[in-house]
Amino acid sequence: MSVLSLARAALLLGLVYVCYSKPLSKKQIDYFKSHAEEWGAPAIEKVLNGTMEKVKKVKIMKMNYESEDDQLCSLVLRKFPKGKIAHGWNCASKPVSLKKDDEDEDDTDESDDDSDEKKKKHKKKKDKKKKKKKDEDDDDFD
Repeated sequence: MSVLSLARAALLLGLVYVCYSKPLSKKQIDYFKSHAEEWGAPAIEKVLNGTMEKVKKVKIMKMNYESEDDQLCSLVLRKFPKGKIAHGWNCASKPVSLKKDDEDEDDTDESDDDSDEKKKKHKKKKDKKKKKKKDEDDDDFD
């Protein structure tokens, strides 16, 4: 099998996955919320997304959320036909944002204003020097 046909197969499987997954209902999200800590996962602060799909006879529910301690978590629940349930979770720290805080942005705006003023002053000084030099040069020709 060539690399191209493998890529096509992977793309097709991804498309099938998207087509057959459904968003979680409010009841399913509430179920996750009430059992997450029981399963050892961090408490749910904000639900980001959730999907449910059926693979063969197994229902797989996945939910991504933010925990109370600022982690991004994924919770998975598998329901098998004979009533057996398996669950798992995984968390990772949020990536550090490179943006500055609002206070820092305000300081940046002020420093931009200061730099604009400095540029204007520098330009005025430069213009004065040019004018003075021009006047001196004009005096030489008199």
